[in-house]
Amino acid sequence: MERRLEMIHLQLTRQCNLNCWFCGQRKNSALRDGKESMALKTEEWLGIVNELDAAAGKKPSVMLWGGEPLMSPCFDEIASTLHERGYRVGIVTNGTLLDRHAETVPYCLDKIYVSVDGPEQLHDSIRGAGTFRKIRENLLAVKRAAPLLSVVCMAVLTEELKGQLKEFFAELSDFPVDEVLLQDMIVLNGREIGEYKAVMEREFSIEAEAVESWRQSGEGDSEMEKAGFRLEEPGTHAFKVRYLPHVRSGEIVRPCLSPWRHLHIMWNGETSFCTDFTDFSMGNVREQPLEALFRGEQAEKFRKLVENGRNPACRHCSWGDKECFYEL
Repeated sequence: MERRLEMIHLQLTRQCNLNCWFCGQRKNSALRDGKESMALKTEEWLGIVNELDAAAGKKPSVMLWGGEPLMSPCFDEIASTLHERGYRVGIVTNGTLLDRHAETVPYCLDKIYVSVDGPEQLHDSIRGAGTFRKIRENLLAVKRAAPLLSVVCMAVLTEELKGQLKEFFAELSDFPVDEVLLQDMIVLNGREIGEYKAVMEREFSIEAEAVESWRQSGEGDSEMEKAGFRLEEPGTHAFKVRYLPHVRSGEIVRPCLSPWRHLHIMWNGETSFCTDFTDFSMGNVREQPLEALFRGEQAEKFRKLVENGRNPACRHCSWGDKECFYEL
């Protein structure tokens, strides 16, 4: 399979201004306890952009995320630099800080992915009082400044939300949203975590502890292995609605293309192919060029693992069928 870098995720910061109970990063001790002195500085992120400029071929799309990327002191400079150099730029954000970057967001971004986890009462119970209205106000302001900027609402499909979808869609009609993505919550049972740890130890001599952040309570089948949720007709709205189910046990799918098309650079310079399962790293951008990391021995070993269907975590990815990574 051809190795072609089409998308790159830059985790500008691990910091976040919210504290959502289901967030895997919140429960990831390796991410939570890392020393802030390890974080990449603005000049180092700009050096990564320079490396991308020097690479041959079509420019990859760039997704900025965190943590909450709008908390990063280098967000404005990185976003504006990428835009000026012709990259398509997206952001994954909780939307509460968009107003602090009013001179950058409307003019330097091509797409905003914003987290809204239900109608106002449910959302605020998860993300904090007043956040639902704050997000709406911020998005309306962004859209007034940049009417063509695409806004996608992402919602974690909790049991509470499943029973409130009609109310959710109705309240989103007041948001300037182009699309709504409903995603299963990531959880792995004890058996799957054991399999994953064994694979990481055997193949890469890694003691995989970050995966524990996705452990479900109890030891039964994971939610994705139970009878699947089926999205009923959402009704007529100004926005498109998509449900992105996780791969369920027994389903046969082609290998995820992410290791052949995508690179994730973490806040401290470590690199991987996946934004959610981060125990594995090809190496650090402070020590090796991007091209060497993307095509190196560790990367090739991981690709074979995915190609042969031996990574248990891949069963729980909503993006496993993504084909074009240039598309934000």
